[in-house]
Amino acid sequence: AEVHGTGPQPANGLTMDQGASPLPAVLTGTPDLSAGLDLSEPMGRYLRLAIDGTRLVEVDLASQVQDPEALKAVPLDQLVAAINGAAGLDSPVASHDGRFLTLTSPTSGPEGRIELLPPAAQDATQRLLGAVPRVATGSPPRAAQLVGSRDLSAGVNLRSGSSLWLRIDGPEPGDADG
Repeated sequence: AEVHGTGPQPANGLTMDQGASPLPAVLTGTPDLSAGLDLSEPMGRYLRLAIDGTRLVEVDLASQVQDPEALKAVPLDQLVAAINGAAGLDSPVASHDGRFLTLTSPTSGPEGRIELLPPAAQDATQRLLGAVPRVATGSPPRAAQLVGSRDLSAGVNLRSGSSLWLRIDGPEPGDADG
């Protein structure tokens, strides 16, 4: 968006918020898992989550591990593969940046939701994600705003400068003549 005022200082006294698209629910864990996660006995190995309020998923985080010795340090890639495989969705729910696990709802907006629930046994949620909120909800879209900081409660004389040119979602600015 472009804002041009008619006075000596374009957009004098105005602030602009460009708005935002709706966002999905996102939970990013706090434990550094770059060295993997210990899923050996007696450590827990299950994660249960509800996705968008429609899908309940119980994940065996060790489902991708072939060698029992490898349970002592299951890599992030295998943890992500186990979660995404159990979720069975077209878009991935789990991802990582090399250190931290992130769970993202496939739905953007307030309908997007990730909820961490206690699994039936051997809970690995705390070690996997740390002290994160148990529920994350997506954000609705936010409209763009143009806000003036001048006090107009006493009125304003627009005889010498009554035009404000705005470009809103288009190629040409329009005249918003006061």
